Amino acid sequence: MKKSLGLLAVLAVACGSAADPPNQAPSSASSQPPAPSDSQRSPAAPAVTGDGVTLIFEPTRDRPFNVMYLASDGTHLYAAGYTEVTENGNRPAVDATDPMKTATLVRVPVRGGTPEVVDYEHGEVAFEVAFDGDNVVWSTDHGPVFTRAKAGGPVTPLDVAGSDGATGLVSDGQGALFWGTWGALKAAPDKPLPALVARMPGASVATAIQETTSPDEAVRSLASDDARIYWMTSGDEIRSMPKSGAAPTTLATGLPKWSVELFVDATSLWNKTMDEIWSMPKTGGDRAVVARARTGHWLGDFRVTEDAIYWTELPLQGTTELSPIWTAARDGSNVHALTSAVFEDAHAITTDARAVYWATGPQGGANAVYTHAR
Repeated sequence: MKKSLGLLAVLAVACGSAADPPNQAPSSASSQPPAPSDSQRSPAAPAVTGDGVTLIFEPTRDRPFNVMYLASDGTHLYAAGYTEVTENGNRPAVDATDPMKTATLVRVPVRGGTPEVVDYEHGEVAFEVAFDGDNVVWSTDHGPVFTRAKAGGPVTPLDVAGSDGATGLVSDGQGALFWGTWGALKAAPDKPLPALVARMPGASVATAIQETTSPDEAVRSLASDDARIYWMTSGDEIRSMPKSGAAPTTLATGLPKWSVELFVDATSLWNKTMDEIWSMPKTGGDRAVVARARTGHWLGDFRVTEDAIYWTELPLQGTTELSPIWTAARDGSNVHALTSAVFEDAHAITTDARAVYWATGPQGGANAVYTHAR
């Protein structure tokens, strides 16, 4: 993970039409307004930036928050990551009077408002967020999964004895949580092999429901529907099994390099590579490319809704081109920019029933968060 203090993301509103669709030559560069001064930045005051895009979270320069993951429960948007602040070259001590200094999980009303620090005491980085009824749940670096009531209160670990971090955290919306443990991926002899674990409804801690025999079976991303869980392994396979636990079924093998971000809906499984979004029947079958990044770009993050796909792009290393937020129909048709606005290093995209959200700015630097109606 790159950890260099970066400038706040700069929003450029495109002049004329939006950037050209993927696999077409990009339009000419747009003009960029100067970055606002610190005195102009107010996280509690959302600002409409143009073409329906609203800024809802922008940390100050002395507390630059790096967003790794976004999740919305329809009322609040939760941003997981870390605050890039050091004191004498080290992470500062936890300070209840200044929680943003070590914040790892922050939330803000989905229409903008005053940010609230959810956690600043547990771990150095928060990675993924899920919702469990009235509780928010998040994973941390080399540590347990934590939960807290959305309304506030104590933070509680949902740990698996001997685990070394979590990946692929997902809720089934029915009281069960699932994630994978990193385990032996760190080649530590005193750690168990990676496992798929679950915190079932009514349980206070998680237990392993699928053991592994090799680090290649570690969970890389995980999804759940009403009956089953689905996951990608480090060995480039997609597997599935009933939520109650059973012998897994292999649905796909030989996934393209860098396949990540697995999602499931009523009919399909979705994942992405470095430059493509794929879908396949969730019972297994042929995989099809439904969207691609433009030439000269990486595919960032993506989300799928009942009627559309949304994704971000990142320019190849060494280039600084700003990019729009892209959207298309679920079959890959009607590819177009969501707005005429373009952004620096847009990432961590997510959706809810009303809107699309994303973070901008370099990894390791301060990240602003924007939203636009779906």
